[in-house]
Amino acid sequence: MPSAALIEPAGGIVVAEAAAGVVKFFDLRGQLTRSVGRRGSGPGEFRSISWLGRCGANAQLSVWDPAQRRMTTLSATGTLLSQQPFLHEQSAGRPAFWVCNRNGLFGFVVLSWPSPQTASARTASPVFMWSDPSAPPVQLGTVPGVEMTRTPSGEWLPRPLGRQPHLALGQARLFVGSADSGFVTSYDVAGSGTRAIKFAVRPRRVSAEHVEAALEEMAGPVAGATRDTVIARLRGLDAARVLPAYTGLIADEYGVLWIVQGAPGEARLRRLAVDETGKELADLWVPGTRVYDIGRDHVLAGGAVDGMPSIAKYRLHRRGR
Repeated sequence: MPSAALIEPAGGIVVAEAAAGVVKFFDLRGQLTRSVGRRGSGPGEFRSISWLGRCGANAQLSVWDPAQRRMTTLSATGTLLSQQPFLHEQSAGRPAFWVCNRNGLFGFVVLSWPSPQTASARTASPVFMWSDPSAPPVQLGTVPGVEMTRTPSGEWLPRPLGRQPHLALGQARLFVGSADSGFVTSYDVAGSGTRAIKFAVRPRRVSAEHVEAALEEMAGPVAGATRDTVIARLRGLDAARVLPAYTGLIADEYGVLWIVQGAPGEARLRRLAVDETGKELADLWVPGTRVYDIGRDHVLAGGAVDGMPSIAKYRLHRRGR
């Protein structure tokens, strides 16, 4: 599956392929119109891509390369504008789970892997807000990090189907959750305080089908005999017993927070929409295993068709708009 994707203002789709280090642009008919980048460390190249976002009022694209700790900025049409290493001391760990908004604000979490001597499988991770490339990011709080499990050799790896942080950034609020329960913390981007958002979640047990599908996802783009070896190693990990309370947060331009619930191997996802107080606005379902983006009138979701990764855009009808 693509590592990231979003809907363009004109209705096309932008897709990031981590393994190839490429950002692809598709038109309204699904035809490829441009590819940007290639695998490498030079100008316009990527060693990996974990996130892309439409940041700022001029529809620029920001692309995060975790392998190089580098943020690349592209124009709306894919022209390379800048590539900037992210070297701030306040984020000395692994910046991850990036989000941004049209005001040019960024939010992210800094992860740190537990040491072999650490007893905890989930360390506290600082949450940052960042807007000025020349200034350090500002820490807003902390959130439990990625849930880890220890291998027989003592190495820590992400737990299959484990919980992890989720962020969403609207125009006025940054939403941060840990997927432990139906709870999200909402930070005012102006610094005026926090607010708790609560919603109902029905606990669901992890099935064997969930685990197998999760291992396939964790193996990523590895192919052939190497992939079989990787999956066999991952199969020895201790998977979660209960599914995370949610698998994604998305804030749209209307101030609505979308809470995505689902699991690998399932054919559709639940999207619960709430306002800033937690009041339920909609309870919808969409085909696929991952929701990438929610625009004014579209939902971008990914899944598999005949075993091949695919992305589809679904019409979203909003009452009164």
